[in-house]
Amino acid sequence: MDYIQQIDILKGGVPKLPVRSAYISQKGLVGDKHKTKKYHGGLDSEVCLFLMDVIKKLQKEGHSILPGSTRENLTIRHHNYFLLKEGIKLQIGENVLIEVVSYTVPCETIRALFLKVDFSIILQELNPGNSRLYATGLQEKWIKKVRFNSRN
Repeated sequence: MDYIQQIDILKGGVPKLPVRSAYISQKGLVGDKHKTKKYHGGLDSEVCLFLMDVIKKLQKEGHSILPGSTRENLTIRHHNYFLLKEGIKLQIGENVLIEVVSYTVPCETIRALFLKVDFSIILQELNPGNSRLYATGLQEKWIKKVRFNSRN
């Protein structure tokens, strides 16, 4: 079963804070900001996704991360991380569509959350399956914690 575990927004910085719902646009979640778009998403990839199963796995390894703590906007449950790649579309709730555009690169500001301050554990090139992902909103609508379906 796939669904949104948590929605997080913040006007810059970490951790992002949980909200019940948020308005998603092509520019991301309304009310959510990044210090610099050069390193955090960009104009076409303002929504950051992270899988709850990856967070739990990293917690078991001793890393002190929680949903929202690594700047993700949507903590999701999905049956297969490796299906979430560039170009895949996720339908969230009723007709809210987002598209995965890239893997993220970890930022220095979250380094302390990881054992030996080594955040490369969530770098896709070194640890496939542990990375967060950037997505863009394809429709402008409200989202909330709901089940969703993935499709290509």
